[in-house]
Amino acid sequence: MVKLIHGIISGHMRLCKALSILSENIPEIRLCVVGSPFNTKELEMIGWFGLMKVIENYGQVKDTHLAKLYRCSVAFVYPSFYEGFGIPLLEAMACGTAVIASNCSSIPEVVGDAAVLFEPSDTNSLTEALFFMYNHPAKRSHFISKGHERAKSFSWQKTAMQTVQVYRSLL
Repeated sequence: MVKLIHGIISGHMRLCKALSILSENIPEIRLCVVGSPFNTKELEMIGWFGLMKVIENYGQVKDTHLAKLYRCSVAFVYPSFYEGFGIPLLEAMACGTAVIASNCSSIPEVVGDAAVLFEPSDTNSLTEALFFMYNHPAKRSHFISKGHERAKSFSWQKTAMQTVQVYRSLL
């Protein structure tokens, strides 16, 4: 079974459309969703796209289970239109997962050149990114390596030290 992992589904009709196209060509593909159980509106959308057997909701998971889902996935898909920082992106990269993410908000700055970026308002852009990551394992490995390196450049200790430096410069 080929797995993609994604944190949320709410409001992501384009992800469902792209996934329905992908699953027609790759029947074994699955989207693993972690977080809150699906609400009625989400279940209706998933059903409308015929994805009931394609999307698996794992609910709230422990960090060890999440890390395993990351490691066992083809890619982490992040179709966010707004992101304050992007910790899930760094988690995925640190776990050795290729990342497919929106090219908006702070996301491009966080992932640098270590992810495949797509236009979140364009279903074709997302569909192409999904097919690309699935069909090019050598390129996927390249993004995994770049992601490992990129994730190393972020740490809580580094953030704290830089914050202290900013405060000291203001005194």
